[in-house]
Amino acid sequence: MSPMIQPSSVLDGIQSPSARSRKRRVPPEPGSAGHRIPRDDSARGPLPKMRITWKDGSQNIMGMPVAQPLTKGSAQARDDAAEAARHLQRIDSLVRDRWNRAGWNDRGGDLTVIVNMKGMGGNAYFGEHPNGAGEMGIGVRDAAIGFKKSPAYSPSILMHEYVHGIVGTELRGMPKHVQPYLNQREHNAVNESIADVLALGLLDTKWRIGHEIRDGAPLRDLADPSVARWIPSVRKDAGLEEHTLSGVVSRAAVIAAESAGTMGVVDAWYAGIDKHYRNELLHVKAPFAGRALGAWVRATMRGAADVGGAGSALVESMRSGWEAVGLGRYASEAQLGRTAEKPTAGKKQNVSRRT
Repeated sequence: MSPMIQPSSVLDGIQSPSARSRKRRVPPEPGSAGHRIPRDDSARGPLPKMRITWKDGSQNIMGMPVAQPLTKGSAQARDDAAEAARHLQRIDSLVRDRWNRAGWNDRGGDLTVIVNMKGMGGNAYFGEHPNGAGEMGIGVRDAAIGFKKSPAYSPSILMHEYVHGIVGTELRGMPKHVQPYLNQREHNAVNESIADVLALGLLDTKWRIGHEIRDGAPLRDLADPSVARWIPSVRKDAGLEEHTLSGVVSRAAVIAAESAGTMGVVDAWYAGIDKHYRNELLHVKAPFAGRALGAWVRATMRGAADVGGAGSALVESMRSGWEAVGLGRYASEAQLGRTAEKPTAGKKQNVSRRT
């Protein structure tokens, strides 16, 4: 296990957020211009720091990367780590400043980051260990997908993975009756969409991901997905995987943002995962609940009400977005009324996702 990066390292002054960004704030009320999400625990005091342990993943044994201390890695690994640290510090601070959240897990957000993982091409992943620590793996330059540099140089990809940590934290330890639905592609698509919308909206990338390392050409463009509506042929097509299906979900946010503004929608989506998706999933077996897709639609509608107020323009914009992509039935007042009662959820579980 590699030691923590010391102040004399190449990452001096980068690996932890500033003291300013660690202070908890009392956010504005729902419906205010700030659109920040109210938190019940906003007076807990200073936010715990984020600490990052850095490793190099260039070694391979039988095709599997073997992480080693960064000090034993190449100059490329150290360059990748310094670049990733710069972006992760900003990402962590954005989340703290915007939503009063202490990192991806709301307990500081400590991470082990493995850079220069040559065996995984241009991919990246986020995982959570049983002890609660997070791990982010970052691949390398990959001509096959147009990556001119490692994902370490793409803030949008790094924040996408960071948000997977938020989703995993909020869904840890779901009850047994919900577990099968978390393994279906509908939830996986929702997970990918949450990561895309929160990351790209907060970073203001014009809904593009990966463009920083592809000469401006995005890996995904949420405003122009390959699948734009949830229609019967899409639902029945088993060949459409989660990243493709996530385009339908994300497009609802893009459409809502056209009238409500990007940050109002992003805050509503954050409220959806921070406060509502877990409870909505507990209704997943109820008639007409719509499995994970229906649960997420309802979660964002409730999040929009938290942010903009009941009956607000933000709520109506969100509903219009879901109607435009063919999922409006789950955003109706009747549907929201069916799951208004919030059962008590169990403990949270560990979830790992890849870009």
